[in-house]
Amino acid sequence: MERRNIMLLTMLSLTFNLRASKAFSSYKPNISNGLAEESRLMEHLREVLPKFTPPFDMKDTRASVNLDLYQILDVDEKNGAIMVNMWCHMYYYSEAASWDPADFGGIQMVKVSPKTFWTPDIVPLDAVRVTYNGFNQQVVRSDGLVVAWSSMMTLQLSCDFNLRKFPYDRQYCPVRLGPWLLHQDVYRAGLEDSKKESSLELSYFAEDNQWELIKPVKLSVINVTRSQFSYDQIILHMRLKRIARFYETVLIFPNILLYAMSSMVFWLPVDSGEKISMAVTTLLAEIVTFQLISDILPATSYPFPDMLYFICVVAIHIALVTLMSVIVINIHSIEDRTKMPNWVYQLIRSNWMRLAFLKPYQPENHTEPNSSNTHSQQLPENPLGKIPISCQNEASVIKPVKIRRSTHSPDNFYQNIPAQNGSFDFERTKNTKSEPDVQSFSPAWQYFACLIDRFMFFVHIGLKCSIMTYFFSQAQKTD
Repeated sequence: MERRNIMLLTMLSLTFNLRASKAFSSYKPNISNGLAEESRLMEHLREVLPKFTPPFDMKDTRASVNLDLYQILDVDEKNGAIMVNMWCHMYYYSEAASWDPADFGGIQMVKVSPKTFWTPDIVPLDAVRVTYNGFNQQVVRSDGLVVAWSSMMTLQLSCDFNLRKFPYDRQYCPVRLGPWLLHQDVYRAGLEDSKKESSLELSYFAEDNQWELIKPVKLSVINVTRSQFSYDQIILHMRLKRIARFYETVLIFPNILLYAMSSMVFWLPVDSGEKISMAVTTLLAEIVTFQLISDILPATSYPFPDMLYFICVVAIHIALVTLMSVIVINIHSIEDRTKMPNWVYQLIRSNWMRLAFLKPYQPENHTEPNSSNTHSQQLPENPLGKIPISCQNEASVIKPVKIRRSTHSPDNFYQNIPAQNGSFDFERTKNTKSEPDVQSFSPAWQYFACLIDRFMFFVHIGLKCSIMTYFFSQAQKTD
C-alpha cells in the first residue's frame, strides 16, 4: 500500500514538472523577442536622433517648456533672495523618431538614461543656485515626442524687493528661462502649441503660511536680442502677497497702543512726579521698534518703507509731547509774586475756558489789574481761587506747594556753629540774607498750566488721528 502511494506521488510530480517546463519554454521566447525588439528600436532611434545637436526635422525648430510651481521654500527680504521648488519639462517633436508600434512588438514608449539624445540648453537665467533632484530620464514616444528633460528644480533666485508698503507689500519676482549658448537660428524655445502666453496649473502647489501666491501665474515668451543674436526667453510671472497678520500683532498694534497711551501724559497731574517719566518711557519704547524692524528689512534707503516713516513721525510727536510736559511743569511752578501777563489773566477768567471743559478762573480777594500799566500787573500773594471741578484732581491746582528750606543751607550754616567763648561771630552773620521759610506757587499759574495740558491733549488727539489715517490709507493702496 505504501509503495502504491509513493508511485502515485512520483507520477504526479513528474506530470507537474513536464507542464511547468512547457510553460517556461513557451514564455522564454517571448522575453527574448521583447529584448530583441527593444534593442532594434534603440538602434533605430540612435540613427535618427542626434546626441549633441537638435534633430534636423524638429517640428517648428522649437523646444517646448512646461513649468509647474510646487512650493515656496523661503523668502529672504534682507538679502533679496527667494527659494522655490518647481517642475520643469522640456520636449520636442521629431518625425524621424516616430515608429509604428506593430513593427516593434507593440512597444509604444521607451525610457533611456539622461543625455542619451539631444537636450535643449534651457536654464534659469536669474538663479543664484540651482539644484536638480527627482526623476530625470529621457522618454521617446511612438508619435515622435521626445521628453528631453523632466526633473524637479530647487531655485534660489535674486529678487528686487519693493518694501515701501511693508507689511502690506506685494512682490514681483520673475523667473526667466532661456538658452544658455544656442541662439534662435539653431532652435527656438517656447510654450506648448507655440503659445505666446499661458498659465500654470498649480495642481500640486503647497500654500505658504507667510506669503500668498497671487493667481493666475502667467507664463509668457519674449524675444531678446543681444550681440547681434536673438533668442527666446520664457518668463514665469510670480507675484506674492505678504500675509500681514503676524506683523499686525507684534508690530503695528503695539505701536498704535503706545501712540494712544502718549495722550495720557496731558491728563497726568504735575504733582504726581511721573509726567516726564511717562513721556520719556513712551518715547524709548517707540525707538526700540526700530531695532525690531532693522532685523527684518534690508539696510537700504530706497524705497524707504512707509512704516518706518510712520514710526519716525510718532517718535518726533512723542518727543514734542515730552517738551510740552517740561513747559507745563515750569509754568506750574511759577511763584505767586511773579507777574502774569494781562492777556493770560483775562483768558483764564473768560468763558473761552468752557471750550476746554474748564470753568473760568474766579479768585478770592482779587484786585483788578490797572489798565494804565504797560506791563502785566502783580498778582496778590497766595490768592485762593475757586478751582473748577475738572482740575480738582490735580493737587497742584488745589493748594500751593510749600518748599521748606533745609537747615543745612548756606544761609543757616552759621546759625548752627557753636558759640566760641560764649558768643557768636555777629560780623559774619549780620550780612546773611533773610528769606522766608515757605515758598508758595500761584494757583492762577497752575490753572493756566492745566489749561495748556487740556489744550495740548485735544491737539495731540487731532494730530494722532490725522497721522494714522494718512499712513494706513497709503499702506492699503496697491501699486
